[in-house]
Parts: sequence; structure tokens; C-alpha cells
Amino acid sequence: MRAPAIAALAALVFAAPAAGQAPRWVAPVYPGSVEAGDQGVFLTGDRAENVVAFYAGRLGPGTTAGRTDRWVAPYAHTREGDIYWLVVSFDEARAITGETLNENMSTTAAGVLVRGLYPEARIDPDRPGELRAVGGYYDRLETMARLGSVERAPARALMQKYLHLARRHYPRVEWPRGRWVPLYDEQTDRCGETILTGVVATTGAPPAEETVDAMTARMEALIAEGKVQEAMQLQQRVMELAMGGAMAEAAAEAEEDGLPTMGSAEVLQRFEACLQELEKQSYSTLITISTHPSQWPRD
Repeated sequence: MRAPAIAALAALVFAAPAAGQAPRWVAPVYPGSVEAGDQGVFLTGDRAENVVAFYAGRLGPGTTAGRTDRWVAPYAHTREGDIYWLVVSFDEARAITGETLNENMSTTAAGVLVRGLYPEARIDPDRPGELRAVGGYYDRLETMARLGSVERAPARALMQKYLHLARRHYPRVEWPRGRWVPLYDEQTDRCGETILTGVVATTGAPPAEETVDAMTARMEALIAEGKVQEAMQLQQRVMELAMGGAMAEAAAEAEEDGLPTMGSAEVLQRFEACLQELEKQSYSTLITISTHPSQWPRD
């Protein structure tokens, strides 16, 4: 892969900028892409094939062979289907940073990685919250269906309609203050809680043989005993009780205040509006580009 020649060109074109300037990368930023919230990570709505063609025209053919012994961080989690280009090798990066050869060297290779859509996803009704990106919504919908607050069939249909969002990429946002998370975590919680704390019609909270506090204590005891599967099943029950109680309280307050309650159709419409908002902020392709080694922080 002409790594030395490419690295030499990168060293000239993408040398360290003057103080106060934006970072320079070992390869050009894909046109029209947006920053994802992490340094060197960009997102685009273009198909991965188009992005790969752009970099192949500038860096030569990429590889999908997986990490080599010279391909370490920042791409420690390459996966099947990823395409990457090694622009600056491990040894070249070490020479640029001036790091002394030793067994504990932190210097890494530098290059470009392109990641397309995630593999096809499927819904597991027993573990809806584990679904990437939209699991939080599906978890809420499944629980509300069990509580009788939404009809199960249209709720499942809504899940399936937006299942493709689990395959897409999202920027990172600061939420709560000082903590950066994928946008879908913040958006799912914010939008979903707005629905749940609204006035929701419900058939009432499920019968509670135990209080939430007592069940939580029993769940912790199960975990301590190593009975993780039983604890997870109990956790689902705790979530249902807590949600059912909150919904029943909201319905009671609405009745006292003479406010209308939402039926299943309106609840699902509000969930769909949230999912549409999430879809508008999703991207087809993720690109990661290393900064030039001359800019890497020194230990």
C-alpha cells in the first residue's frame, strides 16, 4: 500500500497548524460531512460506497482484512465490513513523535476508517431495550403494551417501521452536563419521558404483590447470589410497576383537573413523532480520520 509515499505527502500537506487553528488530518475530510462530537469522527448521509470511492481515489485501495500489527488505536474496534487506509505506519508515527523505542510505546498508526450501516437488526420482544439506538423507545412501548396503555399490534408495527434506525449512525451530544453520549440516548430519554409524564390513559397499574422497593432489594440479592437471569426478569417487573404507577398517578391527576387523557392511537402518534425526529439526525456512514502525529499530545 504505498504507505511511506502517502505518509510523506501527508506530512507536507497536513502538517501541524499554527496555534489556534483547527486540527489537520492525515487525509482530507469527506465533502459535506459533519463533525460527530468526537475528534476526527465525521458523519455523512452519503452511502458508504461513495465515501470509499472518494478515499480510494486519493489514498489507493483500502482494506477490509482487519487490524494488522501496525493498526492499533484509534481504531481498536474495527468490525467486518469496515474499510480502512493506513496512511502513517506505526514506525513512521514513532519517528514523527520522537518517541523512544521501548516495549511500552503508546505511539499508534494513523489513517482513515469508513463504516457503513450496521447489520440488519431484529426485534426481540423479551429484550427490546437491548436494541441499538431505538431500544429505549421499544422498551417503553413494550411495557406500555403489557400495561394495556397502547394496543400491542400497532405498537409492534411502529417498532418494525423504524427498525432501520438501529443500523444508522448518530453524533454525540453533551448530556447530562459534562458527559458525552450518543444522541439517541439523550433524545430517547428526553422525548420518551415527555410522553410518559404527559396525561396518558391507562387501564391501571398492574397488581403489585410486592412494593418496588422490596422487589429492588430482592433483585440486588439475586445479583449477589449470581442469579443474573432471575434478577433481569425481576428488573423488568420493577420497571413495569414503576411505569404503571407513574401513569396511574398522571391519569388520576388528569381526572381531578378535568383534563383529557390520551388513548393508544395518540400515544403512538407521539412516539412516532419522536422517532421521526431521531431519523432526521441519523447518518448512513461514519468516518474516522487521525490527526497528524506531529499534533498528538505528549505524555
